Amino acid sequence: MTKDKIKALFLAAMAAGLAAQPAKLAFAADEPCASDRMKFCADVKPGGGQLLDCLNRNAANLTPSCKTQVNELNAAIVPARPCAADQDKFCRDVKPGGGKLLDCLNKNAANLTAACKAQVKELNAAIVPARPCAADQDKFCRDVKPGGGQLLDCLTRNAAKLAAPCKAQVAKLNADVKAAGKPKQAPAAQKKPAAK
Repeated sequence: MTKDKIKALFLAAMAAGLAAQPAKLAFAADEPCASDRMKFCADVKPGGGQLLDCLNRNAANLTPSCKTQVNELNAAIVPARPCAADQDKFCRDVKPGGGKLLDCLNKNAANLTAACKAQVKELNAAIVPARPCAADQDKFCRDVKPGGGQLLDCLTRNAAKLAAPCKAQVAKLNADVKAAGKPKQAPAAQKKPAAK
């Protein structure tokens, strides 16, 4: 299996994990939140955590028994989805896929909950081996189009500022290019996926 296939499978699994909801958290008509649901969330269709999100947004106005139920549901969700609240708060309009959700969470890292920061750190560590220059490429070579060695040239010009894994990758690529006597070409793993 190629690195690109492994990366694609990993990103798909990550997106599914970040976007997944725990198994069937349902509200019955006679449960403690029935009146609060009708009052604050009547227009919200159940599914995908939308109803619970609505109740969380109105937490200050909920009845005590509903607050208790919402807190219990939140406690059940947090271990399964440590980034759920942060994703909703900072990345609501981001559609998972191609690393976009993780990029959004990384951009908001300073404001994430501790549990979400830990998950994002784990995910970043797992991705770095597949794309050691992704962050540096985005930081220093954002406007450089891959091809003809331009991306590798840009990274080489910024070598002193690169993260250690990227610096090692750039040095290896430059050594390979020099040994082969070929024009510089950035590897496919370094290219950003095309926007869809």
